[in-house]
Amino acid sequence: MNKNNKTLSNLLFIGFFLTLASCTEKEDSIRPEPQLPIEPTIYVDLPDENFERKLIELGFDTDDSINHRMLKSDALQVISLEVDSSIGTPEEEKITDLTGIEAFENLVFLSAGNNLLNEVNLSANTQLESIQFDANYLQSLDVSHNTKLTDISLVLNDLTKITGLNEATNLKTLNLSWNYLEDLSVNNASLEGLNVENNLLATLNVTGCGSLTSIIAKQNALKTIDLSTNIALKYVTLSANNMIEMNLENNLNIEKLWLSWNELKSLDVGNLALLNLLDIRQNSALTCIKIAQGQLIDTVNKQDHQELNTDFCP
Repeated sequence: MNKNNKTLSNLLFIGFFLTLASCTEKEDSIRPEPQLPIEPTIYVDLPDENFERKLIELGFDTDDSINHRMLKSDALQVISLEVDSSIGTPEEEKITDLTGIEAFENLVFLSAGNNLLNEVNLSANTQLESIQFDANYLQSLDVSHNTKLTDISLVLNDLTKITGLNEATNLKTLNLSWNYLEDLSVNNASLEGLNVENNLLATLNVTGCGSLTSIIAKQNALKTIDLSTNIALKYVTLSANNMIEMNLENNLNIEKLWLSWNELKSLDVGNLALLNLLDIRQNSALTCIKIAQGQLIDTVNKQDHQELNTDFCP
């Protein structure tokens, strides 16, 4: 090979090598950097300082400083949590946000009364058995994930809706008094006590509550209610509604019956052998109340135009 041909071959080789190197550099420059795995955070966010301050006072937030977070491991240790605000607590010291409660996965009891809460997410707190959110501003609540609940108290809120009640198959007591509910259906065979006084209820369905012994539904807008399946009832309070009829044929265990301030025209309590208190005042069209022969009712609250009669009532 002559000198010129050798030189040309070398130049071609060098050019090929430089081109290859250039392509490799370009590929390296556009190749994405390897992503390191994201380590799960060991903290839960607590945006509400008043909530965090309560947790510190109770000894649950162990870092002992207001920094808008706490260890998840601390939260998992809590079984019972009471963060109520006492009477007279200034508004600026009340809790407005319970964000962070989702980390308390082992909570069985939760109380946060007399605060400024307008929403609460309890979907992660599946071990809850009792919740108390009295005197807040909750407009709705979903308890469909809280299937172990036995006690719910939501007195004095702004509730117009509560969902998931029927998932709580062990529910014993339900207090939704002093809210804005217009209709409610409760289908819990385990339920024993229901209080829905001072709402706007036009319909109330409790036909699935076979264990119900006490119902308080005064000061609503009920015209009628079906209690035919609630044979365990002992105490019935339906005062201050728009009740036009009342069928108690199947409710043989009733001991106390409050029906004042309604629009009843007739009433038969002759089969209520255990009845010891009857209040029928302020039913202007109700003049005759049917009772059984020999039936004695210890306390009867009535008006002059009303009489108990063992004979036929027109």
